[in-house]
Amino acid sequence: MPVATTSPQWIELLDSAMASLGESDRQVSILRFFRGLSVTEIAAAIHVSPNSTSKRLERAIGRLRRFFARRGVVMTGAALAVGLTTDAVGAAPAGLSAAVANATSRTSKSRPPASRRRSGASMTCF
Repeated sequence: MPVATTSPQWIELLDSAMASLGESDRQVSILRFFRGLSVTEIAAAIHVSPNSTSKRLERAIGRLRRFFARRGVVMTGAALAVGLTTDAVGAAPAGLSAAVANATSRTSKSRPPASRRRSGASMTCF
């Protein structure tokens, strides 16, 4: 079933899909796609390695793909990531607003001072 990513139907599906993710998958997805943080920035914010962060993002994208596929919206993981990133430039679905704010406040509270953060090259998940 074709669904325009700007349609109310897509927004509702995306909201439900994000709500279906576990806490850690939802957190990294929100930080990546709705806040635009790099994998390295997310890893530093949640105190895990960039490899673990990439794996969480891959897992979350796979779960989102399966969520959409069960509802007749079939796409590759890369297409989903591009759609999320493109749509994230606009407004997040209403149900995600609180989750985005919550994830952001949790990571900023738990983020170590810049002098204690791990540095590393920026990684691309896709």
